[in-house]
Amino acid sequence: MALPTLPSYCCTRRLLDQQMARQRQREQEARLRQQWDQNSRYFRMSDLCSSKQAEWSSKTSYQRSMHAYQREKMKEEKRKRLEARRERLRQLLLEEQDLLARELEELRLSMNSRERRIREQHGNLKSAREEQRKLIAEQLLYEHWKKNDPKLREIESDLHKKHVINSWETQKEEKKQGRIRPGDRGWSMVGGTCVLKGVFVAGSLFCYNLPHKRSTLAYSSTSGDQRH
Repeated sequence: MALPTLPSYCCTRRLLDQQMARQRQREQEARLRQQWDQNSRYFRMSDLCSSKQAEWSSKTSYQRSMHAYQREKMKEEKRKRLEARRERLRQLLLEEQDLLARELEELRLSMNSRERRIREQHGNLKSAREEQRKLIAEQLLYEHWKKNDPKLREIESDLHKKHVINSWETQKEEKKQGRIRPGDRGWSMVGGTCVLKGVFVAGSLFCYNLPHKRSTLAYSSTSGDQRH
């Protein structure tokens, strides 16, 4: 193996030294640029802080800050007033709904009560009409029975005759006592005799109130005897 010669070793050593020198130079330049950048950023931030501090400490900045604070305060107060108004409106709406519900319930109860009263009145009227129809039917049935029952007609005729005779006797007694005058109690003067109007004619008493026949009661002017 051959050993390197001295000139080649010197060349190689020189190249290495040059490369290392260039490397150190590049690193130094990088450090300088980094330091420069850091210093530049520092000064820029310092200038910015100074300008902002000067701006914020100025009267204009104070006024702007106060105006902004007042605007925010007014917005907050407006928001609170709006929220309070919404709450009041919400409460009023709830109260109105409750009142409306109560009124509807009262109206429903009133309508139900009115309907019950109308039904009761209708039932009462219906019962009254039915009772009236029943009474009319019973009356008609009684009248029909009374008209068509010969025994009842005979009994009624006898009772009527007795009533007329008793009335006649009573009137005669009153006439004798001078308490009957012509024109009193349905009486009239016929031939010098005080008689019932339209009943006693020429000494005979006619009764037209009997249901199916006319009965004649004749009286003597002296004795008062009855003739049928």
